[in-house]
Amino acid sequence: MEMLREHRTSGPLAMILVAALGSMSARAQPTESVDVPGVFSETIDVRVVNVEVVVTDAEGKRVAGLGRDDFKVFVDGAERPIDFWSEVRDGETLSSERRALDSEEADALEREAHSTSYLVFIDDSFVKARDRNLVLEKLANDLEGLSPRDRMAVVAFDGRELTLLSAWTSSTRVVGGALRDARARPSGGNRRERDRRLNQANHPGTAGSELSGLQHRYARLLGNEVERSVMAAVASLRTFSSPPGRRVMLLLAGAWPLSPAEFAAPGGAMPEALEEAYANGVLGYEDLYGPLIDTANLLGYTLYPVDVAGMAGRIDPETPTGLLPGAGDQSFFGPEGNLHAGMRFLAEKTGGRAVVNDERELALAGVAGDTRSYYWLGLRLDRAADDARHDLRVEVLRPGLVVRAREGFVDPSRETEMTLMSESALLFGTPASALAAQLRFDRPERAGRGLVKLRTQIGFPLDEIELAGDGDRRTADLALRVVAMDDQGARTEPRLETVHVELERAPEPGEIHWHAVELTLERRWHRIVAGVFDPNSGRIYSSSAEIAP
Repeated sequence: MEMLREHRTSGPLAMILVAALGSMSARAQPTESVDVPGVFSETIDVRVVNVEVVVTDAEGKRVAGLGRDDFKVFVDGAERPIDFWSEVRDGETLSSERRALDSEEADALEREAHSTSYLVFIDDSFVKARDRNLVLEKLANDLEGLSPRDRMAVVAFDGRELTLLSAWTSSTRVVGGALRDARARPSGGNRRERDRRLNQANHPGTAGSELSGLQHRYARLLGNEVERSVMAAVASLRTFSSPPGRRVMLLLAGAWPLSPAEFAAPGGAMPEALEEAYANGVLGYEDLYGPLIDTANLLGYTLYPVDVAGMAGRIDPETPTGLLPGAGDQSFFGPEGNLHAGMRFLAEKTGGRAVVNDERELALAGVAGDTRSYYWLGLRLDRAADDARHDLRVEVLRPGLVVRAREGFVDPSRETEMTLMSESALLFGTPASALAAQLRFDRPERAGRGLVKLRTQIGFPLDEIELAGDGDRRTADLALRVVAMDDQGARTEPRLETVHVELERAPEPGEIHWHAVELTLERRWHRIVAGVFDPNSGRIYSSSAEIAP
């Protein structure tokens, strides 16, 4: 086994991203306002939670002209003051009110209300090329309808790695080139369809009280593959976590079912069959989609899943799923309904809308129209960084009106931030933070058939760590996380350790502290990501490297 290459943040992170992810730089000219993102800021600082609210009447028509006092916002059931309120119509602020925010914060929110940042996520591992290319061509045709203040970024996932096709840019030429490149990528949709038809051919019939062994296997495989794509979408959100303006993700995700267990049973499955499937490792909708919903709500993204295949399902996309924790998954009809329900679930929880059936041909135009007129509410909330999930509910006091808004947010701990950072680094192949750590490897040793033991050393700068104490003794306890992904996209269990540092002197400038961990891996290509969190300063140091037999 030899080390192929190591990625470090030894220079500006934007340059590393361009070098690592390649072709974008050849298309994007400096004069066209292309913003290459850092993979991460070191922390998520949520002081003001933004809530975008759409209000309609009983016939679904937008309601304008409401004031701040027409709304109430509840966090975990308790009413919270609305610190900032604005009505935005066609991308322009009509009126606004500010209370507890200082002028700089409020001015920044008003400026953000005038533009939209569209993050396009293309899941090539699930879509068919024909359907994907139709949607991408229609999307490219609608670029001219965007405001000059809007921007777009495009990423694609092949089942193992994310590829950055375009960073944030307002140039329709650059985005058009990225969408054209996306149409040339291979896709895995035909294979998914073959697997689905094979499962259906082996299991025709009506709903049963249990799934067969083959159905269990198919449901677990499908759930794991969807989870991989979902985590790629999470990594994309975290990578593009802080664009200006309203934040929208267009999910060109193909066939993500709400319930893989139900999807594996063509004739349907009884509740006891679903419960047995969950008990045997098949993912339910909360575990499957919770990370994406939580991340979108935390970062202020509204999700718009796009029905790439244009299925003629029997589900009204505007009818709420009504899914509640523990309520089961049976609130749809047939495989197409299952897929539509998955789209609607993601949209509902983040205040968006599922773009289904023939609407796919107007995906960008429809989403742009849906996001240009809304009410923007800002809440100042203190962070506890405890991974707590908080319910969010918006009420409008005038009778007969309907509110659409996201339903909650999560306050992530530093450990959760490190997990998300590592996931993004695994998929993008770039360092997880702007602060550099180092990786080096000893010669691997055989550890059984097809396995090797790999002693991995992680180095970080001692003179940047905040050490406690004075005099002759200085200490710090740091959190270390190491994870690896193989060439099939399978991940190892994260290695979590506490690194104790103790010095009897002040660290020398540039002095590196090395900490060794032993990993047992299959003898195949892996990408390894290591992160070290300093709780005293809140900084995270990270590095990634690739190894192969």
